[in-house]
Amino acid sequence: MVADWFVGFAGFEALKGNSNVPEQLFAANDLPMPGFPTQKPAIMADIKSGKLPKEVVDTALKEFWSWFSSHW
Repeated sequence: MVADWFVGFAGFEALKGNSNVPEQLFAANDLPMPGFPTQKPAIMADIKSGKLPKEVVDTALKEFWSWFSSHW
């Protein structure tokens, strides 16, 4: 599992915006951290439009749960 804090943001001022989570999921960042409210709508919109295949999200979730279940 890959998780990266503040990846995709240009700097602290950019934290008010979106970090393009769909692109991060395509790049195999399974758990973009810390997670912001603006990220969920971006993911959902890209899933609904077909830009982000459900399989990419499924893979990220599987990686996360695999790591989580082996560490807790």
